[in-house]
Amino acid sequence: MLSKLLNKHHIVLKKQHNIHIIIGLLTNKILLLRLAIYKWLHGIHRPIVHYYAVCWNEERMLPFVFRHYDAFVSRYVFFDNESTDHSQSIILSHPDSHVNTFHTDGFDDNVHNDIKNSCWKKSRGRADYVIVCDVDELLYHKDMQQMLAHALKYHISFFRPEGWDMYSEHFPPSDFPLTETVSKGVRSSGYGKCILFDPHRIVDINYEPGAHFCHPTGLIKTSECDGLKVLHYKNLGLDYVMSRIRAYRKRLTEQIKEEGFAVHYTYTDKQIEEDFKKGLTKAERAF
Repeated sequence: MLSKLLNKHHIVLKKQHNIHIIIGLLTNKILLLRLAIYKWLHGIHRPIVHYYAVCWNEERMLPFVFRHYDAFVSRYVFFDNESTDHSQSIILSHPDSHVNTFHTDGFDDNVHNDIKNSCWKKSRGRADYVIVCDVDELLYHKDMQQMLAHALKYHISFFRPEGWDMYSEHFPPSDFPLTETVSKGVRSSGYGKCILFDPHRIVDINYEPGAHFCHPTGLIKTSECDGLKVLHYKNLGLDYVMSRIRAYRKRLTEQIKEEGFAVHYTYTDKQIEEDFKKGLTKAERAF
């Protein structure tokens, strides 16, 4: 009898879940129509892409972000965790870039996860695709505009890019595109994050903490899309790596430590140096 009751409860929950998805898709269909009318009225034929990222003290990376994404992103929204450097002023000085400040008592990946799972929904009716990522992640394709136009034409709603952990001996100059000065890395399935998707056909993205894995719901039409990559640029010289690690160590909350998230920040300096040198030796051309 208990098994029957549990099974019945499961069916009810499943029905409620399906109803949520159906209602979401119907609502999004109306918003998608609004977007189509907006693009028609303004003569816009290319895909509109919005960018969302969580940020903390990224003044050195932000110039690279704008230089890279300006080619295909029309609007930027950063969720800044009370940066103490010039991150916010750099963001606000860039056209159509916005900052939402949020508070935590240190580095809290659970809060980051909540933001990433919901922030992009504001682009419904306004953008064809959204990018949800960290500041040190660059979405790369040799012809991004053509790839996005093709994906939009065939209603691709979800992308599974290759992941690459990028390496360089020294921090590169900010007056050149990062993909030109640092093109070597180590292939990493863990960094193949699904950071690009359609905000109308995806009802919920359901990222796990760290956003390395997700469980999207909605109309999932996937593209492996040869040549699409997520380039993770955290290993830009040992000095830069160590300075970031030491800063984050001070911000780790006890809860995050207990849950086992962000464990790489707890490695010893010697471990970090050894891992960096090993990665630098193994690095090969990513594109």
